[in-house]
Amino acid sequence: MSNLIQYRRQEKPLPHELLVMYRKRSGLTQVVLANQLEFKSSKMLQLWENGYQLPIANRLKKLIGIYYSLGVFTSGKEYQEVRELWGIVQDTFDSRSENYQTYPIFDENWFENLRPAAPVTLATTNPPPLHLTHPNNLPIPGTLLIGRKQELERLSQLLRQEKTRLVTLTGAGGTGKTRLGLQVALLLLGDFAHGVYFIELAATHDPALVLENIAGVLGVKESSNLLEHLQEFLRERQILLVLDNFEQIITAASQVAALLEAASGLKVLVTSRLVLRLYGEQEFNLLPLQVPPTPSPRIRYSATGRYRIGAIVCRTCAAGEVGFYPLGGKC
Repeated sequence: MSNLIQYRRQEKPLPHELLVMYRKRSGLTQVVLANQLEFKSSKMLQLWENGYQLPIANRLKKLIGIYYSLGVFTSGKEYQEVRELWGIVQDTFDSRSENYQTYPIFDENWFENLRPAAPVTLATTNPPPLHLTHPNNLPIPGTLLIGRKQELERLSQLLRQEKTRLVTLTGAGGTGKTRLGLQVALLLLGDFAHGVYFIELAATHDPALVLENIAGVLGVKESSNLLEHLQEFLRERQILLVLDNFEQIITAASQVAALLEAASGLKVLVTSRLVLRLYGEQEFNLLPLQVPPTPSPRIRYSATGRYRIGAIVCRTCAAGEVGFYPLGGKC
């Protein structure tokens, strides 16, 4: 079974589809999210995401609060997305109810208090439905994104700028370029009407095959004039392409430039150890996470509290994934 979950339908999404999509955007595993929801196990989340049960109102509020604090909802559209999620859960609950019970209505006051420091202006009428099921082939992250909140915010803001067309996420091997790029793609899923696509190029060493990889993901048939066909396909579309591991085929940069020149609605995020050296390219250099200055076989809580890499240890322990705890027994 493929590990890619795609949302290609244009009709109203189902509750479990939205629940899966938002968890994908957050980068949280079911185990970690269950822990934050104070569940004893991830079984209830599995029931939600498989469509067998619906979250009760208090649990849905807590889930939305977690996602809101992580910046999962599309910037500027938080109210619409939360309202739509609540409404779809509510409608589904009411249609299933056999004893005339109804789901609580959306609590406007609760939403206003989600982030008191940054109040959200609420619409006075029901918001228009959002197309949250934009096409994509984004894989479910296999690991948490920890210690990169600032980079995630800066990179997503950069790609949301109208003038930005090409961003190259650079850095040494092992700094987490692919993981950050994937998280940005998940976060921006609602920003591109015709989809967000992830093209893995680590196994591609022939620059001539780059267009074939892109065409295969987009569903464009191969031909002798593949570049022209891709340009025509992309010309009137708003799409984000994430080209992962580009450094070994850097000479294919001219092909990326040709696509960008032909399609004004196209944006490209590249992960690479090298910049492409194209006009309009913006480099986003990813530095390694900070580590304590004095390595020790025993990581003390005071040290982990000051360095982002310490959060990896704490969060892993909290998820119960390893049998180790920093001194003091908690983070």
